Amino acid sequence: MLKAIVGAFGLLLFCSCATTPSTSTPAPAPSYQLLLSGTIDGNSFQGIGVGSASPSHQMTITSQIAVNYFTVQSCHRSQQFNGVIEVPWYDWSNDNKSFSWTYTEAPTIEDNGDCILRFCAFSDTVGSAPVACAVTDFKSPKYTLPGTNICNGSAGATSGTAICHTQVGLIERFQFKGPVVVAPQVTPPAGSNTAPYWIKGQCQGQFLDAAQTLWQYQMPEGECSVIFMEKSPPYRRAKLTVISYDLPKYGGT
Repeated sequence: MLKAIVGAFGLLLFCSCATTPSTSTPAPAPSYQLLLSGTIDGNSFQGIGVGSASPSHQMTITSQIAVNYFTVQSCHRSQQFNGVIEVPWYDWSNDNKSFSWTYTEAPTIEDNGDCILRFCAFSDTVGSAPVACAVTDFKSPKYTLPGTNICNGSAGATSGTAICHTQVGLIERFQFKGPVVVAPQVTPPAGSNTAPYWIKGQCQGQFLDAAQTLWQYQMPEGECSVIFMEKSPPYRRAKLTVISYDLPKYGGT
């Protein structure tokens, strides 16, 4: 009798354990490629762009499908717009529709060269992509050192402010004509239990040449930035913003 009770109790315990819900953390949602297109100060962009050093910018987005909800966010503002691009159901043309607005940088906050702008277009059109986004930065007297942004299969000349947007894990580079430096790892005081660490949000990479003109990094998960400075006068600086994605995204309708 005792053996039967023990056996029944063991079976009950096994069943209760087997039906215990899993407490594993769900995988984070993937980040998709930035695809929203338009113009900044008259220059075309897709996904990423760099505007002029002017405090005011003419911004335009284009879409073949309706944009029912549109958001704009910076380090200072968060704005929303409804029904910015309307496409009637009977409109079968392939022409892009557009929405334009003027972005005037808030003085002392958005005009410091370190406040990027993000905007996203949402659509409830059946069968269309639910959202397309873009990230733009703006030139600034703070960053004037020319360089070459070797990113995602192309090498483009820059004048102080640059963005690289490509898939996680890829190898990218940035090149200068003369020697530059980046902020090194922070070394804690002697006797501290803290290991050396990087400045929060700084991209990690290394120079490939002794002259320190060619800097290489591997595309991280998420975003980071790095500031380069000339080793000699006039000590000009350049800023690179790195934005990765996990999965490419189909840009069609």
